[in-house]
Amino acid sequence: MTSLPNPAVASSALGVEKGVELGAGVEEWVETEFAGLAGASLGARVGVDVLLGVGVDMVDAGQLAEMIESSGSSFMDLCWTPSEQGYCAGSIPRLAARWAAKEATMKALGRGIGEIDPIDIEVVSIEGEPPLLELHGSARAIARERWVRRVALSLTHEGTFAVAFVVVVGEAVDPVTGTATGVGIGTPVGSRRR
Repeated sequence: MTSLPNPAVASSALGVEKGVELGAGVEEWVETEFAGLAGASLGARVGVDVLLGVGVDMVDAGQLAEMIESSGSSFMDLCWTPSEQGYCAGSIPRLAARWAAKEATMKALGRGIGEIDPIDIEVVSIEGEPPLLELHGSARAIARERWVRRVALSLTHEGTFAVAFVVVVGEAVDPVTGTATGVGIGTPVGSRRR
């Protein structure tokens, strides 16, 4: 995934004098990047990654522990894959972080729990490495429909709270229909809406 360059790097790459304030360099970089993409022909835009969605979710591990205790293994089997359950080994903070990841992924894909089965979003964990997301079934179908190419995940848990942040990127243009698939990036840096 392309990240926004350091403002000094962005400014010098665009031929802007060094010392330009942060907002101006970033704003020009955004305008240049997205104006070029918007003005490009269909063929030039296919294969270009754009932001398709972001999602964030926070879970109270204490409440989740109560739900697991009252619902038992059937709830566990409906919400976490066998490999997720194995990795978490009953750790409520880890289970909470994975539940937050499932909710954040649904938000990033623009869908809700009724449209995506939580078990179809799997957090793949290898000790000492960043977590990855694997999409199955309903989640994979929606990702394909939206031309998703990559999904990035960040997890954290502290005290009784777990948080997940998900970014979804994919095709700028649906290569079949020629329609834009990305979402607007919001208000340009340095401008104000009234």
